[in-house]
Amino acid sequence: YDIGPYTFEPFKLVWKRSTKKFEACVLTTLPLHNGVEKLAVPNGNLMMIPFTDECEAHYFCALLNSSIARSEINASICTKAHMGIIDVISIPAFSTKIALHRQLASLSKDAHAKAKAGCDLAAIELEVDQCAAALWGIDDEALGRYRERVRSHGDTDEMDGETECGETPDEGQMILKA
Repeated sequence: YDIGPYTFEPFKLVWKRSTKKFEACVLTTLPLHNGVEKLAVPNGNLMMIPFTDECEAHYFCALLNSSIARSEINASICTKAHMGIIDVISIPAFSTKIALHRQLASLSKDAHAKAKAGCDLAAIELEVDQCAAALWGIDDEALGRYRERVRSHGDTDEMDGETECGETPDEGQMILKA
């Protein structure tokens, strides 16, 4: 596995390589003993995108965790969720000048804090989905189909070799990559 300066960036967007249920999170530091924290360095079982800016990392994390993106990504996973799997969607560059971008970053930070505390994420997930739909110009009806597709994808994350590749989108479903 390649190690370079990017390995030691302060914020890393990561997801499991072996999965059929895509989920991403932002890693920063990990607590050790006596209040000491060390920079997280993921192993080869995780895919990683490094960031120097925390808000930008959380913006990308929110969009990748939206039902819209997860629906497209999950349908594209054959055996592994390699780096290229996120190419099935198009994510606009982050800008601190765009309120919706800042809101998505904030929602991701809130979701991370609530997940760490063991809280329910349904309300934040809905808000992320609504913001992502606004960003990508997706109406409420289509958003409902994306949400249902992610819910019906199953709760298991085990790779059983039966995941279909390149599923054809449902009628009226939008492909996000041009």
